[in-house]
Amino acid sequence: MCYHPIINLVNGPNMWPSTSYDDVLPPPFRKPIGRPKKRRRKEHDEQTPAKKLTPRRRRAKKAEQPKHSKASQPT
Repeated sequence: MCYHPIINLVNGPNMWPSTSYDDVLPPPFRKPIGRPKKRRRKEHDEQTPAKKLTPRRRRAKKAEQPKHSKASQPT
């Protein structure tokens, strides 16, 4: 009874007033773009492959140009 002043009872859907509008439906399902994900379940003793690290491009803070390093920037 600790929630009694906060939560009010609600009648079921059969007690709700009916409307002349159509029922609201979810948007149609769209196939996502790109390669589909694997659906195969891995075995419990199977290891996950190591992820490759992508190389990061160096950018100078001031020049904002590729192929520049901070050491080559004039101060």
